[in-house]
Amino acid sequence: MPINQIYLWIIFIIINIRSFRLMQIDKKRSIQNTSRDGKERIPEAVLFLNSLLAGFVGICVGMIWIRHKIQKPYFRIGVAATTIFNVLLFFLLKEKLEEDFGFQFYYNFYWIASLILYFMNLFE
Repeated sequence: MPINQIYLWIIFIIINIRSFRLMQIDKKRSIQNTSRDGKERIPEAVLFLNSLLAGFVGICVGMIWIRHKIQKPYFRIGVAATTIFNVLLFFLLKEKLEEDFGFQFYYNFYWIASLILYFMNLFE
């Protein structure tokens, strides 16, 4: 595996861990009384932005695993849209990604996104 591909995977994993952690924090704050401890909830725009910037795996895992924001159809649709956007972006950049990072990254990314969209449909 080329060194560039390793760095890209590390960045991808860090972004998704951060996205999942944001979902955990927001879920915890939604359960607690926010007026009592003074902590604000994480805006949905921040969660959407993280999903848009390749953090959609962490957001989707957070939705499924900790059951956060799963009952909000606009949030599920928004996360699915950002997942589709990321997949389309990688389709458009396919040749460049294959040159720089090898076919394996592109292939794995496509299947991760496909599985997430599949599992999101199971919770409708």
